[in-house]
Amino acid sequence: MTLYHLHCSACRHSVLAMIVENPHGIRSVGLVTDMEAQDAIRFQDLDPVSADDCVRMHLALDGQSREMCRRLLQR
Repeated sequence: MTLYHLHCSACRHSVLAMIVENPHGIRSVGLVTDMEAQDAIRFQDLDPVSADDCVRMHLALDGQSREMCRRLLQR
């Protein structure tokens, strides 16, 4: 797998492109992002988000959503 960060200086949008080569051909996935190139490099080597991570985040947001909404509305 090769990861590319592409940035258009005209429109200022960025894309993360993942190119995967395998015996059956080449696959590519593109994702519009607001990340800078250095962010992509930093996140590239992190562990993937697990199902348990998602459940923990859901529980945290569900349990603290009123407080979070209150704080956001204060701004």
